[in-house]
Amino acid sequence: MQRHNKALASLIPSKNANTTEGLLPSNEDTTSSKESGTPAGATFTTKPSLKNFLEEQSTSIDSAVDDREENMGQLELYHTHLAKWKQQHDQQMEKMKQLETLNKTISNDLDQEDCRMSKQSPPVRRSVM
Repeated sequence: MQRHNKALASLIPSKNANTTEGLLPSNEDTTSSKESGTPAGATFTTKPSLKNFLEEQSTSIDSAVDDREENMGQLELYHTHLAKWKQQHDQQMEKMKQLETLNKTISNDLDQEDCRMSKQSPPVRRSVM
């Protein structure tokens, strides 16, 4: 990570874009040309404020990654609960369908029984007093 910070720092201009004060060649920084993508023999220094900025950004990114991982864990937990609730819902719906079918069957049987009973016995006439 430190190697990448140095390489990135060499590519970011200083606050005052009209000067090259923050990007002057120096012997203090020893990043190789392969790591930084700069011409061989050319090394750059950056202002301390830029280094601090990069460190803050790195910390911020690490924090965001940690938060994301925590949120993903919570989402996985919610997904698990949701899957269980869906399974329970599906089971309840199946029971409801079975009960509805049973209710229709019983209702039809009762209607048939009523029709059969009404055909077998004549209606009883009551006398009025």
